Amino acid sequence: MRRIGIAEVDCFDGPCNPNFRPCCNACGDRPMKVYVGNEGRIQALSYLAQMGYGVLITAKYNDPDRFPYYCLDNGAYGAWRSGRKYDPKPFEASLKRFLEHERKPDFAVIPDIVAGGIKSLEHSISWLDKLPKEGQYYLAVQDGMTLDDLDDISLKRIHGLFVGGTLKWKIKTGELWVKYAHSKNIRCHIGRAGTFNRIIWASRINADSIDSMSWARNDSYHILENAQTQSNLAETKVSR
Repeated sequence: MRRIGIAEVDCFDGPCNPNFRPCCNACGDRPMKVYVGNEGRIQALSYLAQMGYGVLITAKYNDPDRFPYYCLDNGAYGAWRSGRKYDPKPFEASLKRFLEHERKPDFAVIPDIVAGGIKSLEHSISWLDKLPKEGQYYLAVQDGMTLDDLDDISLKRIHGLFVGGTLKWKIKTGELWVKYAHSKNIRCHIGRAGTFNRIIWASRINADSIDSMSWARNDSYHILENAQTQSNLAETKVSR
């Protein structure tokens, strides 16, 4: 079971090659990174930043400076959830801005179609030539996609997979996507993993990172802390 959060890992530098071992070659540890959503009470966001977590930012809420690391959402899920037509312009503007920032985002999620299957994959691939070459980009996998579908495309400019889609599909296929990503020497992120069980599950399947809007929005960060405590206890038992 992978440790959760990187606050106590001084030399954390992302996945270690070869074969994406679940540990860092330097310090012997490569925990699962955690990104909190940037919607919520200021006090909750400040506390989570002080605890060493990162933030997943959107074009609407775009201040990563208080957090030690961050990634960039494309906004498609928020538009889908609220019934709005997706407008990529805020994402494009934010991406340009943050790639010029002193601290660049860990990754940006390529625009996708929520639960869109092959159409989402085709849509995301069409974006690759439009994106600045200096960025790190994650491809969102959605309901209906299979591992074989990704074998038909080039992963040359894709640095990771972002497991989106419906909850039922995510839980059913998440471990497969993690293993596939690591077999291709790219990372794998699990979106919307805010409950205790989902955090622990993501850690057990060796996901590289997770996110959730709920911890700051609902003042439910104790769930994250409880999961972190359990992962630390599990690591202690294994090392004995």
